[in-house]
Parts: sequence; C-alpha cells; structure tokens
Amino acid sequence: MVKSLQYYVTGHTAKGFVNYLKENIQGIRKIITLKHPSNALKTDIFKKLLNHYEASYDVEVFLSSNGEDHLDGFIIKELSFGVITDDLMDKGVETEFFDLEKMVPVSEQAWEIVSTIEASFQKAYDHFRKALLIHDDLEAVYIKEMDFSKADKLAEEFIHQNLGKFQVKNESSRISRRLFGTNTYQGAVNIVPQLLERVSHRYYLKGRAGTGKSTFMRAVISSLEKLGMDMEIYHCSFDPESIDMVLVPEADFCIFDSTSPHEFFPEAGQGTIIDLYEKTVTPGTDERFSKSIDSITNYYKNEITKAMTQIKVARKFQIALEKEISYRKEDVETVRKKIMEIHGK
Repeated sequence: MVKSLQYYVTGHTAKGFVNYLKENIQGIRKIITLKHPSNALKTDIFKKLLNHYEASYDVEVFLSSNGEDHLDGFIIKELSFGVITDDLMDKGVETEFFDLEKMVPVSEQAWEIVSTIEASFQKAYDHFRKALLIHDDLEAVYIKEMDFSKADKLAEEFIHQNLGKFQVKNESSRISRRLFGTNTYQGAVNIVPQLLERVSHRYYLKGRAGTGKSTFMRAVISSLEKLGMDMEIYHCSFDPESIDMVLVPEADFCIFDSTSPHEFFPEAGQGTIIDLYEKTVTPGTDERFSKSIDSITNYYKNEITKAMTQIKVARKFQIALEKEISYRKEDVETVRKKIMEIHGK
C-alpha cells in the first residue's frame, strides 16, 4: 500500500537550529536542492512533485519548522531520490543545486529581510538557552529525591518484556534521528498521533523534569543496538540532547515522553502508562518543594514565552519577504518538469 510518512528533521531549539537531514538520507543517491529564500515558492514546487510521486511510491515528507503551510522537502527510498530546501543543506551532503533565483529574482530589500529573520531566530535561541539553564534547576529538585535503582529496574523490566524474545542480528542497527515536533509561530506542535498509528504497543512515559525519562529511553536504545534492530529516535525539540521517543517498527512498539507540551493518554486501553514520578521519586516531593518548583517554573515559562514571541516576529518578516517575491504558476510547473527530466521518472 502506497503511503506517506511525515516528520521533522529540523527544529528551533535551545541548542540553536538543529538539522538531522543526513541521518535520514543515508543510501539516497540523488538529492536535488532548491535554492531560493522564498519558502512559499519551494513548497509549491514540493507539492507539485508530491502530487505525481505519492500516487505510486512511499514518500517520506520533511515537515517545516517554519509552520504547517510550508514543507522542507521529501525523499523516496524506492527511487533513491529526494528534493529538499536549501535550509536543510549541511556539510557532507552531496546534492545537485537548482538555483531558482535565475527564474524568480530576489531584490536587495528581500535579502535585507532575510537577515532580519535570521536575527529574530537567533534571539529566540538565546531565550531557549536561558530557559534550558532554568530547567536544569528544576531537574535538580527531583534528582535529589529519585531512587535510581528503582528507575534502572523499571528499564530492565521493560526491555525484557519488549525485547527479550528477539535474537541478536549479525548487523548494525540503522538509526534514523528526527523530531516529532518543533517550535513554530503557531506554538509547540507535534505529530505524535500519526506516529502512534504505526505501532500496536504504545508506552506513555510520565514523570517530572529530571526523573529519568530520557535515560530510560537511552537504556532501551542501547539494548536495541546490541540486538542489531533498526529504530527511529525522536529528539526533544527544546533540548535535542534529550530523547522524546523511540519507535521500533520491527518490534511494533514505541515509548515516548508523554508530558507537557506533548502530553497524551492511552485511548480505550490502547497503551500503557509508565509513571517514573510515581514509581521512583520520594512521595510528596511536589508538595514539599511546591514553592521552589512554582518559582522556577514561572521563570522557565517566561523565557519560553519570550522565545516564542521572537519566532512570531520572524514569521511576520517571513510574510513580508514573500510579498517582496513574485512568481507565477508557470514558474512552478517549469521547475517541476525540469526536475522530472533530471530524475527521469
């Protein structure tokens, strides 16, 4: 059955703009990169191409951290082919550039707006960084009250239950690193419901900051690597050094951080909750440290709000940029035909 898989390979985070393109195009022989500052133009071209390919092939679509009205590209593994925006370009990625500026000129005023957009995002990253430092203080409250031996035992039990029946393969795990959400002008967005549809066994990891959710999932990842099983690792869109989800199609399960801002609960018994706060933290910790927790949380949320405000500012300038750039439907169709000629499909 032909299907489309969607996910994020980029995000606006406390570590700046992160990009996991390389981890998702391994083995793809032909990558075409659309070069132009207009996200609207590139998205229209992506959509035109997708209208053709999605009818016959499984497509993996890169969602955009610039909002749901944009795309960052796509790949088709069966054809070993993909088309991406130049925003995704990274060192070490071999590509064939398609310079759209020759067809759709960019004024000096438009390039000035591009610089303003970049400055706004940088301000957002600065506030996210401050929020992360504050978040570390919140983690410290709970770390002092954690029983790490209980957390280790929970992880061991989970691994035995879900991976104990699998034999070790004589091959290395293939790991695709992604994000299941990101921070946009629309707020913190995610595609968790779509990902959950892909597996039958879903584990909802609950807890507080610092209660070991990411560490729990790293233990699962380590076991999967020892078995040689393939997996999808979804990094945190706030702190990409943390893990938000591990999805294993072969084992038909996923486990993910199901706390705010991506809090979910099982529907009709279709899933299991693992609450690390309940099982590993000293009872009454929330109540005993409520004043400190509330104070730190308020500082944290204040910096997050400032960061999101800067992303909204960037969005306003992105809209202004698109008004400076004019292109026709014929331009989009011309590019579509040329790319189809290059690929030969």
